[in-house]
Amino acid sequence: MSKNMTVKNLMRTTMPLRSRSTIMFRFLTSLLLTSPLAARADDPPNYVDHVLPIFKRHCTGCHNSDKQTSGLDLTTYGGALKGSSGGEIVKAGVPDTSRLYESISHAEGVEPMPPDKPKIADSQITVIRDWITGGLLEAKGGKSKLRSVAFNLTAGSMKRPENPAMPVGLPEVPLAKTRVTPPILALASSPWANLVAASGHEQILLFGEKPPAIKADDFEPVAKGALMTRLEFDNESTVGKNGSAWFPKQHRRIEAVPSDFLVKNGGFSFTAWIKPDAEMKSETIFGRYSFAIFLEKTRGGWRLRAVSRSHDNGIGYFGRIGEFPAGSWQHVAVTCDGKEWAFYYGGREIVRQKIPADHVGFLSDNRPFFLAGDGHHEDRQFRGGLDDVRVYRRALTPNEVATINSNVSAQMTHIGTLPFPDGTVHDLRFSQNGDLLIAAGGQGAYSGKVAVFDVRTGQRRATIADEEDIILSADISADHRVVAIGTPARKVKIFSAQDGRLLHKIDKHTDWVTAVRFSPDGKYLATGDRNGGIHVWESANAGIVYTLDEHKVRITSLSWRPDGQLLASAGEDGKFVLWDMKDGFPTRTASPHTVSWEPSRYSRQTGILDIAFARDGSFLTLGRDRTLRWWQTDGNAIGEVRDLEALPTQAVFRWDSKQVITGDLEGNLRIWDTESRSMIQELYPQ
Repeated sequence: MSKNMTVKNLMRTTMPLRSRSTIMFRFLTSLLLTSPLAARADDPPNYVDHVLPIFKRHCTGCHNSDKQTSGLDLTTYGGALKGSSGGEIVKAGVPDTSRLYESISHAEGVEPMPPDKPKIADSQITVIRDWITGGLLEAKGGKSKLRSVAFNLTAGSMKRPENPAMPVGLPEVPLAKTRVTPPILALASSPWANLVAASGHEQILLFGEKPPAIKADDFEPVAKGALMTRLEFDNESTVGKNGSAWFPKQHRRIEAVPSDFLVKNGGFSFTAWIKPDAEMKSETIFGRYSFAIFLEKTRGGWRLRAVSRSHDNGIGYFGRIGEFPAGSWQHVAVTCDGKEWAFYYGGREIVRQKIPADHVGFLSDNRPFFLAGDGHHEDRQFRGGLDDVRVYRRALTPNEVATINSNVSAQMTHIGTLPFPDGTVHDLRFSQNGDLLIAAGGQGAYSGKVAVFDVRTGQRRATIADEEDIILSADISADHRVVAIGTPARKVKIFSAQDGRLLHKIDKHTDWVTAVRFSPDGKYLATGDRNGGIHVWESANAGIVYTLDEHKVRITSLSWRPDGQLLASAGEDGKFVLWDMKDGFPTRTASPHTVSWEPSRYSRQTGILDIAFARDGSFLTLGRDRTLRWWQTDGNAIGEVRDLEALPTQAVFRWDSKQVITGDLEGNLRIWDTESRSMIQELYPQ
C-alpha cells in the first residue's frame, strides 16, 4: 500500500457506495444513541441518563463536591434537589419558576448560567425542562416527585336539587338593537340545569335546552329527496347514539343502494355515527371491491379514508388528513361531487381534496355495496358500533352535514332576556345551588354595579356596590351571604348580600383586579390581577392565606376544582397553574397556548383566555391561538379543537360536563360535545 494511501482513501476507492453509506449511517446512529437526547424518544428524561451529562459538560466545573459555588453540587441527584445556599433550584412539575431553568434559559432578571458563556443548546434546555416537568426522576423507572392531584368525586359535592331552578314566565324584554353584534364578554352555566347565561348589549341572554330535532314527531332527514337509504337499527338491543345501534359480526349487503349509482350520478354522500372497536386496525365501513370508505389507525385515534377505482381502473386514495378520538361515538361523513372529495368529523369539514385529472369518474362495477366490510376481504370487516347510516345520491353541502351531526343532540334555544341597564356586563356567575345569577359590570370611568337575579322569576333581587368604575369580576359565596368584587382601582371588596353593606376592603393588589372566585365551600376567596398577582383570602375576615407567584402578566381566569383542593389559574402568558390548596404549592404548570412568533402586537396569539373545571375534575382551557383544549385532572391533555372561526372569549361546561359552550368576539355561541369534541350547534344570540 502506498504511504499516501490512507485508510480513508482506501475505503473511498475499494468500498461500494452503498457499503460506505451503511457504515456512515451506523456511525451517526451510534452517536445519536449515546447522546443524552436519544433515550428521550421512549423514556421521560431522568437525572442519570439525560440531565447529568449536560451538567458535566456545562456546570460541574463550578458546582461539584469540592467546589460548591453558592453551595450547589450538581454532580449528585441529592445535591441537585437540595439546591444552593439560596434555596431549592428545581420544583417538580414547575419549570418556569425553577431557578435552574430560569438561569440556563436566560430568563429576564435572573443571572444567566453558565456565566460569561453563550446559552446552552435549546435541545439541552428542553431536556432539563422536561425533566422538571416530568417530576425530577432520578433514573429510568424512578419515582416521580410530582404531587398527587387525585380527585374524589364525592368531596365537596352537593346533591342535585329535585327541581333545579329554571326560568318560568319571564317578562318580555326585546333584544337590544345594535349595529354590530356585541362580543361575548361573560358566560355562565347553571351548576344543576341545562341553562346558560351570556352577556349581550346591556342585557343578559338566557338559553335553555329543547329536545333533539331527530326525536320530534315531524322530523324529516336532511336532503330527503336525495337519500337512497337510512339504517337506524331499531331492532337491535345495543344502545347507540340515537336509540339502538348495530355492532356487526359480519358485513351486510345494502340492497337499497344500486350497484351502478356511482357511475350514473357521478357523486355521493355517506354519513354515519360510528364507535370503532379499540382493537380494530384498518377496516372498511362501507364499500365493495372497487370502492371503499375505511378507517386508518392513528396514534391518538382514527382517520377516515377512501379508496376508489376510476373509470379506467386507476386507484386513488383520499382523506390523509385529520384524526378523531378513540373510544367514543363520532359522526363521520364523506362526500364527492365528481370534482372534489370532502371528509367531515363531528359535522366539521376536515379536508377537501380535488380529484386528479388522471383519475376521473368511477369504475363500472356490478357488484353490490356492503356495510361493515367490502364483501371481498373477510379480514377487513368493521368492528364496533354503527348508527344512523345514510347514503345519498349526491354530495351534501357542509351545512347539511353539520345539521345531520347536530340533530341527534339536544339544542339550546333563547328562552329569555334579563335587562342590565347599568352598562356592559363583564362577569356572570350562578350561585352554588343555581337559584341566583349575578351580573357584574357598568360604564367605564363612571359606574360599576352587581345585579342579583332570581333565576326562576328573573326578578332583580338586589343591587350590590356603587363603584366609580366598572366591576371586572364578581362572585357570590355558597351560602349566599357575601358578594365579592374586583375593580380597576386595584381593590377587592366584600359586601353583605343581605343588606349591601361593605364588610371588607382589600388593597394588596398592584393592578386591576381581573378575577374573583369563591371556593366551592365559600371558605376562601381567590383573586387575580393584571400584573399576574394571585392571592387567596379567608372569606370571613379577609385575612391573607396564600400569595401565589407563577404568572408575570394578566390573570385572565381562576377556577376552583369542585372538591376545593385545587385552584387553577390562567393568564396572558399562555400558561396555566394548578395550585394545591393545602399549602399553596404549584403542583402542575403547562404553557399550551403560547406561540414562539407573534405576527404583531395587534394579532397576539399567546394567552389563555379562560380555564374551567368540570364536575368530574377534568378541565378546559381556551386560548388566543383559537384552540379549545380538554385536560385530565392530573394536567395531561386529552383532546383539542383547533382553528376556531373567531377569537374565543369565554368557555363553560354544561352542568353534567357532557358539553362545552364557548363564546367569541363576534358574539356567537358554539356548543361542543365533550366525548367526540365535535361542534353540535351554533347560536347567534343577537
